[in-house]
Amino acid sequence: MLRHAIVLLPLAVGLAACNTTYYAPGAAGRVVDADTGKPLRGASVTREAIGRASFAPGPDGRIDYQSVLVPAEGVPAEKVVTDQSGRFEIRPAGRTQIAFLYSHNASGLDCKVLVTADGYETNEVSGLASAKTFWRADFGKILLKKR
Repeated sequence: MLRHAIVLLPLAVGLAACNTTYYAPGAAGRVVDADTGKPLRGASVTREAIGRASFAPGPDGRIDYQSVLVPAEGVPAEKVVTDQSGRFEIRPAGRTQIAFLYSHNASGLDCKVLVTADGYETNEVSGLASAKTFWRADFGKILLKKR
């Protein structure tokens, strides 16, 4: 019995791995004035809240397993403010755990952000975050028009 334990313990440890599953995308970009191209310092960028889905199939008959991984309480909206060069970054949300089974991430996570600044019209932009973008949607330049 001890011989089996000596062989099986290293095997079990070798099969266990840290696995990070992402369920809320991050976002990055730069907010600028649409007319002048100058960066907007202090603009608010908000990633929408993400609720937990059920196991019920969607209209296309598929189950969105990625959103099932969202904690029961969901993921609250996250708001950041742009820096002096108009840049912002919202980190992706996920869960890292030691597991014997690998949990696959979705091929991509939809990301929607709302951009506001005093004296400017609100702009809502959408993008896609994936493993290639480190689970952050890269919005590049986001233009805001003066009211």
